[in-house]
Amino acid sequence: MKTRGILSLFVLVSVFVCMGSHTFGAVETNYTFEFYNRYIWRGFDLNPDNKFVVQPSVDFTFGDSPWSANLWYNYSNENHELNEIDLTISYILSSNENLDITIGSVLFGWYWAKDFNTENNTTIENFVTLAWKNQELNPELSIYHDCKNGNGLYASLALSKEIKLSEKQNLEISSSIGYNQKQWISRSGLAM
Repeated sequence: MKTRGILSLFVLVSVFVCMGSHTFGAVETNYTFEFYNRYIWRGFDLNPDNKFVVQPSVDFTFGDSPWSANLWYNYSNENHELNEIDLTISYILSSNENLDITIGSVLFGWYWAKDFNTENNTTIENFVTLAWKNQELNPELSIYHDCKNGNGLYASLALSKEIKLSEKQNLEISSSIGYNQKQWISRSGLAM
């Protein structure tokens, strides 16, 4: 099992290192490869044994189209396997120099769950995001509604600032607060 997990991680790293940021006709791809000592998602600690996680992500943009897609993975060192893959499809409803309004859907999948079945181990979430641009601290308000297994609402307010380090490198500093209205839990409350 451990060998399979290490092999999965090696293949994933190889794909992302070779891929980088490329343009294929009107399709542009960008990737991130992030390491965390914990997997905190909307206030939930999804990696309680403090094992590190690797979270690679690939963004696809389609030229001047308002459509985009993202493929995101979570590799957990706890079980040495990819344990979550999410696919996000987004559409920019409106965009100007100060505000983007985006809608979309996310398909969450826990495909390596024991006794996997699509009814219990996948869920769909719809969202709307308002992102103010060209501000000192770019605010972003997002509202998510899980219409399957999570069956609830989650709203977040984030602030971010990007600092240019070099021509090809940026540093982004961000903070957010969220409100969970019975999404994956039986009560409502703040998530930080």
